[in-house]
Amino acid sequence: MIARGLRTFGGIRTESSDWPIVVTTFPEGRVGDEDLREMLHHLEDLMRDAESRRERIFLITDITQMRQLTPASQRKLTADWMKHTFSLGKVASVGAAHVTPSAILRGIITAVSWVQPPPNPSVCVASVEEAYERGIAALTAAGQLIPPPVLQRARKAV
Repeated sequence: MIARGLRTFGGIRTESSDWPIVVTTFPEGRVGDEDLREMLHHLEDLMRDAESRRERIFLITDITQMRQLTPASQRKLTADWMKHTFSLGKVASVGAAHVTPSAILRGIITAVSWVQPPPNPSVCVASVEEAYERGIAALTAAGQLIPPPVLQRARKAV
């Protein structure tokens, strides 16, 4: 089992304390390719852990702080990773939410999804609270147990 908690990759933060919800937050500025690659490997490890335990997770990507567009090389890196982990995502995840009020960033997410469609439903939402609501609904519909502290935190955030 992979230890739950906060991991940082350059400016990227991945928080898995609210398992089975995993939140990745991107910083305001650009991140290095290697930091992005390491974070994606960590997400893959979390998905493999969920698969081995016959659990499913919901991924939240919070890009509300981003002020610079992601370079094409990183969009390709992400699309390649999505292709590589597609089958794993089908069994280890129930979906994802991308948090951004920016139409430009929603467009980039859509473009990456055209290159490599996600294995499960993926939505853009305006807040982390809404992302949690979507995640809890998707996890509940899939029969995944959600610990009471996660439900309580989500209710307080709404």
